[in-house]
Amino acid sequence: MTVADDLVPTTSDRYLVRRAAGHLSPLEQFEADFPGTAASAGGTTADRARRMVEAAMDRAFYREEDPLGELEGVPVRGTWLRADAVGAARHEVLVGVLGERVPVDLRAQRHRLAAESGNRLDLFLEGRLLTLVPASEPRPSWSRIAEEALG
Repeated sequence: MTVADDLVPTTSDRYLVRRAAGHLSPLEQFEADFPGTAASAGGTTADRARRMVEAAMDRAFYREEDPLGELEGVPVRGTWLRADAVGAARHEVLVGVLGERVPVDLRAQRHRLAAESGNRLDLFLEGRLLTLVPASEPRPSWSRIAEEALG
């Protein structure tokens, strides 16, 4: 470990603090918890972080048993959660994980999200993570969700 390796940025990113002896970064802790995984295969920190995210998405996908549907033939698993972590909630949030990435036109997605339409879904697909907060009841059909996710 070099001198620079044991310096950790603070939340302000203006100051560095010395890491306590034996303290692992979140990435190092993940690699220690899951030895032999693709995440611990070396490479740049960004490469290792990408592998860590993919491994976490794989675990989330295989842990979830509820199939929601498919996007371009790729299975999506997840669940509807009450959005009541900080108080009474009127809405549910759909959190889904795709079995693999699907091609998404990010420009079209940003345009759709920016559109002032009272009929659109508040939906976002980033990598393998799908989130949706429906603006009205009842829950939208999977066909409508899939159309907006890929449209």
